[in-house]
Amino acid sequence: MTECTKEKVEGAVTSSKNTKWVTTYKKCKGEGQPANTTGKGSEEIVTDELESTLVYVDAGHTKDGLRVKGLGPGGRLAQYEIKSLGINIEVFGEVVAENNGNFNVANGKTQAVVGHGPLELQKTLYPEETFTEEQGKEFYETALAFEKCEKGESPFPPGPGPGGSRTAAECASPPFNLKFKETQPVMLISVISGAISAKAPAVQNGTTENKGEKFLVAG
Repeated sequence: MTECTKEKVEGAVTSSKNTKWVTTYKKCKGEGQPANTTGKGSEEIVTDELESTLVYVDAGHTKDGLRVKGLGPGGRLAQYEIKSLGINIEVFGEVVAENNGNFNVANGKTQAVVGHGPLELQKTLYPEETFTEEQGKEFYETALAFEKCEKGESPFPPGPGPGGSRTAAECASPPFNLKFKETQPVMLISVISGAISAKAPAVQNGTTENKGEKFLVAG
């Protein structure tokens, strides 16, 4: 787990529904050890450029939020390292934050709130919240299994291709029968390399206070 105690957001409104910005976090520690973006100061994590789109976060269209994606390499949101542990972490995917303070009214001060749900995934996995966190968890587990199937990794036996790989079509056919759901959840994924090599869902918790010109009106 990585925690930071200071946050600074710098960016601009790019349209009636979009913003772009960079967030700088300070006093950051991962597993209790100093964490920083490569080339930045000690305990300082700086995101890639981020872009948000205004969305509804409930089926009844009574709450609005921001769907945030990264504009870094390969859609990356952030990169940082924990040198003492010998690991590098890159965060990909998207996240939905619920807005407070500007539904149907343009305000100069708002809050963007993100948090985890009961299954330890992001609380809001779908902009319209038509689907559940349980379905989001099932989608991720299926996606991970599909990837292991294609690589011929445990618990799947090696395939006939190079390095024990197999095609997506083979994984979607008996005896594997792995198939993605049609609706993909909005999720953050941490890719860890170095002393540890892993890929896992990431969850962001926190509240960002935005001050500036009046913008982002849902309705």
